[in-house]
Amino acid sequence: PGSGVKNVKFVGLPDVFILAVAWKETLPKKLSVEGLCWFQEDLRVWESVVDIASTQELKYKTFPAVYPVDREFIDDEYSYTWRRINIDPYSESGELAKFQRQGVIFGTRNGLSVLTVLLKDIDNSVAIPVPSEAGKEPQKILSYLMRHPEIELSEGSARKIPDLSFPLTKREKVLLAKSWLTAIKTDTNLDWQLPFEVDDETPLCSEMFFSPVVEYTKKGTHEPIYHDMDNPVLLAGAKVFYFNSEKLTSKRIPASKSGDNRLSAIMELKLSDNGLLNGNVRVLLRGAWGKFLLDDTASDAEKLNKIVLSLFPNLKNFSEVNFRNIKGVPEVSFKISDKPGVAGSGKGILAVLPFFEPVTVRRLTSYEDPLDILFPFIIDQNIDIEFPKDATEALISGKVVRSSEKINYSHAYNNNRKRRLIADARLEVAIQNISGSNVNSLKHCIEQWRSFSSRNIPIR
Repeated sequence: PGSGVKNVKFVGLPDVFILAVAWKETLPKKLSVEGLCWFQEDLRVWESVVDIASTQELKYKTFPAVYPVDREFIDDEYSYTWRRINIDPYSESGELAKFQRQGVIFGTRNGLSVLTVLLKDIDNSVAIPVPSEAGKEPQKILSYLMRHPEIELSEGSARKIPDLSFPLTKREKVLLAKSWLTAIKTDTNLDWQLPFEVDDETPLCSEMFFSPVVEYTKKGTHEPIYHDMDNPVLLAGAKVFYFNSEKLTSKRIPASKSGDNRLSAIMELKLSDNGLLNGNVRVLLRGAWGKFLLDDTASDAEKLNKIVLSLFPNLKNFSEVNFRNIKGVPEVSFKISDKPGVAGSGKGILAVLPFFEPVTVRRLTSYEDPLDILFPFIIDQNIDIEFPKDATEALISGKVVRSSEKINYSHAYNNNRKRRLIADARLEVAIQNISGSNVNSLKHCIEQWRSFSSRNIPIR
């Protein structure tokens, strides 16, 4: 009894007894099988195979597109297999364009009751009292958690944290922030950046809730503030999901304005008689640009040099790269030393300017419609060139303005007493979700920017 053995019988034959056993395994009536598997990794994958076997029929969803599945039912077992070939690497850093990581979610459970249990378990997974040194104000609590030692674990990893002597993951810090802000009577909610869109038929599992965002209301105002223990500036415009009135609801975090995120290159240069450029270049990184490009690398000389080359990809003759913060605005500066010009015909020479073209902006031209970017932005450059004493004129002038409602480009040249040329260019992308004709406008404006940046200045 209780062994699972059924239908035992003896069959009598001359001098032989045969014991025939029919084995029937006793399984729970409701067996939960669920999970999330990624097709993409941080390296290129030649072949990615996800093979799932279950005694129960599974619900599943592939994302960001529908990928074909081989389904079989053999010997009371369901089998699901996905095969993906030659998959591009996935990276969340270094790209202005947002990408949805390719994967599949599967499970036996879906619906409101499952979601309620999942979120309740996650919300209560980290239970540590607020330490006195964390303070009693939201910003001090968030700063305390940001300073706490950090560890990286695989997505969806769950563990019990007995106290704060252990390093925490970003996910655990956000969950603690929600708990601690609630404890000090701050109106707080937990939002989630999910890897795909969710509907009533989507199977649910804890692994899909690996990217939380804490939302709280600033005291005395109705202004919501969002934090992810990483780059809260880059959350602007992101879509998040939250549990409200017995329903999983989505919303957009208020987007920033393009003028808030401005990347400016200011070049003060002098051209010698033999066509060599010398001078100083300053790059100001306002708003999201500072977090996006610098992060925590401001004191690292090697990484600062890489940042300069990511903004000026053809630059060679530069030195003395420095970083400073001016009233909250990060600035990277460097010197240009004897950058060669090209001799022209007769008495003409060419001023070969530093080629300012952020690589991340240039790569936006390689993506197809629709395109989603991290933040709206402006990039601009101002060039001031002092000519040699014998210069009579710079053979370039004029002003160009090309504009659409949300994406626009302009540039201008201004000769000053034939001894100085002042030129500037500006590219603005005022939207994050780019589709239709705006994709073509973006590509055209970036090409115009590239033409300006690569143009040599002929001087007589």
